[in-house]
Amino acid sequence: MAIPASTIIADVQRILNDEAGVRMPASQLVPLMNQAQRDIMTARPDTTAVISPLSLVDGWKQTVPANAYLLIDIHSNTASPFANITKVDLALLDASEPGWRNRAQSSTIKHFMHDLRNPRTFWVYPPAVAGTQVEFEASTYPDDIAAPTAPGDTADTVAGNISLNDEWQTALFCLTAHYAYLTDLEGVNNQNLAVAYLQRASAILGTQIQTAAATTANN
Repeated sequence: MAIPASTIIADVQRILNDEAGVRMPASQLVPLMNQAQRDIMTARPDTTAVISPLSLVDGWKQTVPANAYLLIDIHSNTASPFANITKVDLALLDASEPGWRNRAQSSTIKHFMHDLRNPRTFWVYPPAVAGTQVEFEASTYPDDIAAPTAPGDTADTVAGNISLNDEWQTALFCLTAHYAYLTDLEGVNNQNLAVAYLQRASAILGTQIQTAAATTANN
């Protein structure tokens, strides 16, 4: 189920011993939580992965949708017989079929090419007929939660749900707490607590391994 953003804010205020939001009101914590969501998406693109139909434009050169942070994979055509689509190397295709960009356009895509050095562009083979749809998997940008208006002190003034899937609730709490402790440096031990929550978030997310590379489309 969707996790209310107010749950994260309430948990952070509780560990700050500030449930009334006197030192750290919800209106200040929400932007920190939004930053934490984006940072988690960057470290683990799979946390916001979505598979949905994508309509291609005319030709071989395509653009990743504006709401997508990273192309993960393109699985298949959406029309019968739902032929699968595989990722191939652009240099190899250019070497084996130099004129492939001039091939007749088709409504059935066989291959796609994507280079992380140019992350917002991908190429399809054969060139597409405009409107051809494919099953497109991408990491999408999380929706920011609106900060409550003044006074906006307590967690119950926060509306909306987090964008991450439920299993990432703890990581989001820990990273938001990290930023909160960095902001509230009045406590003698707050710097150490900030480090501790960052380490816990990192352990949950598994950022020690190259997860982002693991979630990109297979060669």
